[in-house]
Amino acid sequence: MYRVLKVNQVNGISPHEVVFALERDVAVVDVRVPSEYAQAHIPGAKNVPIYQSITGWTPWKILRRAGFALFGVFNATEPNTNFAAELASAVGGDQATKIILVCNSKGDMSRPPPPNNAELWHEVYQSRSLIAAYLATVAGFTKISVLRTGFKAWQRDGR
Repeated sequence: MYRVLKVNQVNGISPHEVVFALERDVAVVDVRVPSEYAQAHIPGAKNVPIYQSITGWTPWKILRRAGFALFGVFNATEPNTNFAAELASAVGGDQATKIILVCNSKGDMSRPPPPNNAELWHEVYQSRSLIAAYLATVAGFTKISVLRTGFKAWQRDGR
């Protein structure tokens, strides 16, 4: 994942840069689940969740929800298989649109992966915004950035 993001020049940007981006033709996309987005979000951000609530009543989905519930998670999620299409719709279908992806935690690409095993990078650096950036670049989007500090820090700073 790290290599794909680096090759596609995905970078982390500061909250200050996001404020300036909001004044320009840049799409801010919040990839958190709708309930998190509804509680608070960056003004003007569109919600395109990378994960969605588990729905349906197939035996597998019931088992997955029960497994999450055993760990106290009652709003279990699964990957949003329509993420790329929903992202395209949110930005008007133009894969060259400048997009800033936002989640709760860090989207930091500044530190390189562990030197001995770059494949372990995902275990240390994975965030929803970085996963979304990866999926977006694989889907053909070319101008992706992520909020380096995450939405929680955005709020903590009083924005």
